[in-house]
Amino acid sequence: MPDAVPRPADDAGRAAGPDAADAADAADAVAVIHVVVPARDEAVLLPACLDALAAALDHVRRVRPDVEARLTVVLDTCRDESTAICRGRGVDLVEVSVGNVGAARAAGTARAAALAVAGGVAPGRTWIACTDADSRVPTDWLTDQLAVAEGDGATTGADVVLGRVEPDDTAPSEVVARWHVLHDDGRVGVHGAHLGFRLSAHDAVGGLAPLAEREDLDLVERLLSAGARYGAARAPVVTSSRLAGRTPGGFAGFLAALNHPLG
Repeated sequence: MPDAVPRPADDAGRAAGPDAADAADAADAVAVIHVVVPARDEAVLLPACLDALAAALDHVRRVRPDVEARLTVVLDTCRDESTAICRGRGVDLVEVSVGNVGAARAAGTARAAALAVAGGVAPGRTWIACTDADSRVPTDWLTDQLAVAEGDGATTGADVVLGRVEPDDTAPSEVVARWHVLHDDGRVGVHGAHLGFRLSAHDAVGGLAPLAEREDLDLVERLLSAGARYGAARAPVVTSSRLAGRTPGGFAGFLAALNHPLG
């Protein structure tokens, strides 16, 4: 399973410059990369998330001008200042009241699909890049996903990309240290905070399910069972190390268990 796949070493041979699309198999070339971020009352952490995404979007637009890069934030039952923060930055918004991360992520993906259809872009050339509102992506996050998705002649393309997610330092230091001890082998797990997939592959397995948690794992398992090609991203995404999250089975729940290792 993907959580046992080692993180690949940096590959200087990966295509990442303006001519990267020329190195990709034409069938795997991406025309649109669309970031989808579900958020529920994340006003405290959302600005840092959006700052990091703005840098990643600026970078991919410079490096890959042949690819259209977009962002949609899905606000789910938000009662804080999340809406004002997004509108103040001119972010494309979808607002839902479902209290369900799977349904929220699906709503953002549907928005991406509708824009791609309107622009005449086929699902096979549309890439969905997912992260979470409490996370910060690296500047090369999108160019890295594109490189894995398209391949570069030496490597085949991919239909689903997973990447490492690491906690920030806001949790007690012993909790963060325990996490790193458990993950020092560089494994790549399944996290909605660092997930990408080709829209055609997503559609072929019925899309994201309206699950209150682990909708990311459910989708990835169905994709791989259907024969989707898997690739691992390189640079990790940093996510909040808070011990009380939005879902009991999420990243925060795992860290909370590390806070009481003998409990």
